[in-house]
Amino acid sequence: MNLKQQQLQAVTRRHFLAQGSTGIGSLALGAMLAENKPLAASTPKKHDAELPAYRLPTRAKSVIFLHMAGSPPQQELFDY
Repeated sequence: MNLKQQQLQAVTRRHFLAQGSTGIGSLALGAMLAENKPLAASTPKKHDAELPAYRLPTRAKSVIFLHMAGSPPQQELFDY
């Protein structure tokens, strides 16, 4: 086995993903900080006063947001 193959086998999946995410993050940061923004909206944004009249007024006073990790086991999701 040559040195190149040994180096490739020494890189773990965790190491590869950690280093890869750093590279992708720096690319994204560079794109966000670029002065030339071709993806920026060319049309001006509408203000609240210019919204269409068919919008219904909001009635909610508050919102409860539940973020729960996990899910039920797949055996419990079957319908008999």
